[in-house]
Amino acid sequence: MSTKLFRSLTLALALVLILSLTAFSTLAAAMPPGDEAEINAEMNGWSAPAPRSLPVPDQAAHARALQLLGSTGILLAPDSTNKRVMAFDPANGDLVDADFIPADTAHLSTPKHAMLSADGQSILVADQITDGVYQYDFDGNYIGLFAPAGGVNTAILDNIRGMALRPNGNLLVTVGSSGNANAIAEFDTSGNYLGNFIAAGSGGLSSPFAILHRTSDVLVDASTSDNVHRYDTSGAYLDNLITAIAFAQQMVEAANSNILIANFSTPNSGVQEYTAAGAAVATYTIVTGNRGAYELGNGNILTSNASGVHEISRANVLVATEISGVSSQYIEYVVSPSASISLDKTVGLDPNACALTNEVTVAAGTTVVYCYTVTNTGSETLGTHTLVDDHLGTLLNNFAYSLTPGASAFITEAATINATTVNSATWTASNAGVGGVEASDTATVTVQGPTALTLVNAQATPLPAPWSAFLALALAILLAAALTWRLRAATQR
Repeated sequence: MSTKLFRSLTLALALVLILSLTAFSTLAAAMPPGDEAEINAEMNGWSAPAPRSLPVPDQAAHARALQLLGSTGILLAPDSTNKRVMAFDPANGDLVDADFIPADTAHLSTPKHAMLSADGQSILVADQITDGVYQYDFDGNYIGLFAPAGGVNTAILDNIRGMALRPNGNLLVTVGSSGNANAIAEFDTSGNYLGNFIAAGSGGLSSPFAILHRTSDVLVDASTSDNVHRYDTSGAYLDNLITAIAFAQQMVEAANSNILIANFSTPNSGVQEYTAAGAAVATYTIVTGNRGAYELGNGNILTSNASGVHEISRANVLVATEISGVSSQYIEYVVSPSASISLDKTVGLDPNACALTNEVTVAAGTTVVYCYTVTNTGSETLGTHTLVDDHLGTLLNNFAYSLTPGASAFITEAATINATTVNSATWTASNAGVGGVEASDTATVTVQGPTALTLVNAQATPLPAPWSAFLALALAILLAAALTWRLRAATQR
């Protein structure tokens, strides 16, 4: 064999080997995870690749994300490759801001789940490796460790995955390892540990991954017990809603109350859909190795895995890959409640009805009735109310009343008015005293006194000079005539 031919064959074999390895690598990335080592790495959060070099965060993109956050909402999905949180459009799945929370390697290692805090004023991020729930503001600035309050404590939280909020605002967190393994830990709105909402191993729970808090029950899936366990709203075990499901991760409710489950490993890797009662509907396998899932406004499903975030249809078609080259996690819808109120202050005489105007005219000593009507013009239910009138004082002080969006409420207050009065009132509404919005309005009572004749400019007005001289002459003539008459009369006597 010639040297030239030998070199040609060697190059050809090398090329075939390179192409084969590339094809195998691509195929392996597309295949659902199934080997024990990969599953173990996923269970412990070890599968996140090293961070890449990222461009400077896009301020215009962040402004757009904030605009959506305050209106239609955004979808938050952690990127555990780059230790950040991304934002997507809930209508169509488009990437809005890749750096909604910019890379934070100081606190995040495998960020798993990002969600809105109970007060709606910050973002909480659960990290599987650093064993804490971290708090950020809406500009992505780190605030601090939220839970456990007082510092990371692996006796409470270790190898954490998904979270949920109870209706009372308490935070629930899955625990996968250490002394509190296989439990659902509960924290108050300040991050203080309250104990376990679901006891360790309750109902056979083993290695919990996600929590879905529904109206009448709480669902928890688990990677080792391979079931979707069902508990009542106080954390007591009821039954298993779905059985024999291999490595389920995030669970979310669809618009029709069906349950979407991101399934990580074989034999049903993909997004699985069930009815609310747990009956299987379909499995969408066009994307595998799934961690997160969310039903978009267009009816498609946004799902995440180790290679990116993808939009798929229920016809099992890949519609779009919104971002690739990132290891993404759970997908959570968040909207910042927009709190606002209006106040209408009126005044009248009827003690049984609110007047229609904010002005009235009365006699001194009249009893008038002020009416204060507050309307919730925002999207957040307001539960605590304070009303202060600058003439009548404090009328409500942290009064508890649930004022839902669009609802109105009123109170009346009578007062005896002796002088014209213009007074202003301010209504402040909040949630349990946190934050608060306010509105003010003014009413006027005019006091009218008894009718009286008032002389205006009552001083005498001098006559013009010619008339004065004429009158003086006439008066002198009259006096002279009178004197002449009296003298004549006296002579005749």
